[in-house]
Amino acid sequence: MDKSKAALGATATVGMCSTLDPDSLSPNDRILLLEEQMKHMQRILMRMKKTAAHAPLPVPPLAPNINKDGIPVGTLCIGATEKSHFLFYLTVEAEGYAVGSQKFASLSAAAEAASLVRRSGWTFWKLLDGRTLKEAYRS
Repeated sequence: MDKSKAALGATATVGMCSTLDPDSLSPNDRILLLEEQMKHMQRILMRMKKTAAHAPLPVPPLAPNINKDGIPVGTLCIGATEKSHFLFYLTVEAEGYAVGSQKFASLSAAAEAASLVRRSGWTFWKLLDGRTLKEAYRS
């Protein structure tokens, strides 16, 4: 099965977001891809629950587990657009950022790919407690 197709049709994907073409996949392919997406979302929800159970922590000092922008590696962020009802999930990595399986060198590149509009990634991406990355990591 072609991984570039979403459960409900052919797509150009960034993370879990997709455009739909319902006639392009068989019902079995749709079910398989929906199951994959559900597993991915369950992993994200488990991470969110673990993170939400802890009080917000102060910004840690620069260390090996901090990326080039001073954000802890493994941090999960959420982004949403005004026009879309989709949530986008960004994971901070040592060498950049990931939205789904897509890798980006900067927060702004990831925000632009998710929203299709040029914008600051520091204000687009939010921590699970609702603060923007700018509020949390830039004074």
